[in-house]
Amino acid sequence: MEGWIKLHRKLLEWEWYDNANCFRLFIHCLLECNYTDKEWHGIMINKGSFITSPDKLSKKLKLSKQQIRTSINKLILTNEITIKTTNKYTIITICKYADYQVYENDNNNQNNNQNNNQITNKQQTNNKQITTTKNTKNIITEEIKEIEYKKELLSEIKISDLSDKNKIINEFENFRKLYIGTKRGLETEFEDLKKHKDYIKIIPLLLPALNKEIEYKQNKKNKCEFVPEWKNLKTWINQRCWEDEFNDIPEEQKPKKPMNTPQWYLMLKDLVKPTAEDLQQIKRYEDSL
Repeated sequence: MEGWIKLHRKLLEWEWYDNANCFRLFIHCLLECNYTDKEWHGIMINKGSFITSPDKLSKKLKLSKQQIRTSINKLILTNEITIKTTNKYTIITICKYADYQVYENDNNNQNNNQNNNQITNKQQTNNKQITTTKNTKNIITEEIKEIEYKKELLSEIKISDLSDKNKIINEFENFRKLYIGTKRGLETEFEDLKKHKDYIKIIPLLLPALNKEIEYKQNKKNKCEFVPEWKNLKTWINQRCWEDEFNDIPEEQKPKKPMNTPQWYLMLKDLVKPTAEDLQQIKRYEDSL
């Protein structure tokens, strides 16, 4: 297989970066998926999607089927991928493929790869040095901006104790880094928060509220119920979502909806040689219908 994929440094801040199995599976999906729409057995497999199966993934990644299923469920939970399963194959689609692999001209991408192979080693070395230098300068510039902004905040926050000021800034920054939805830099997000006059009192409430929402959505996922997408952080702050309540509605009050077959069940049914544990899970689900 020829060609390459792009990896942005923001991947270091990704919530599954420290989860070895999720990270391996996601990078494998980026490498395997189509970079352009293709037909397969009369079926159109779109850009960012590819055909596979739990058995194939298990063999290629040297992970157990249970590890593959767990990693897939985590990536589905945070809207990284979606899957469509039949009795013969599974289609995995990367939800934001265009965000990960943006090309200036998709149609000429493969031609560009061939032309790039003809560049001399000297040109490649020079280009790498220039790129590295630019990236380093950009990183240093951003770090300086962040330091200067933190200094401004320290002088602006009306609290006499300097350690308390630092605690407030660091507490918000920890929350921002852990937030799962789309987010921007510290300065931009903090300026939005400051639009609320009580922002000093709000900051200690953010992380507990985030943990509560994560737990709520995880419970929804475990029950095979619809899980809403994460709002971007700007919207989350503007709408004061830390005040949201996430109490489950009693069963008798819930509107009855037609049951959709959960994806994990279809995957288990698709296994050629399911384990005893797999068979027990299938039976428990079928008995509950």
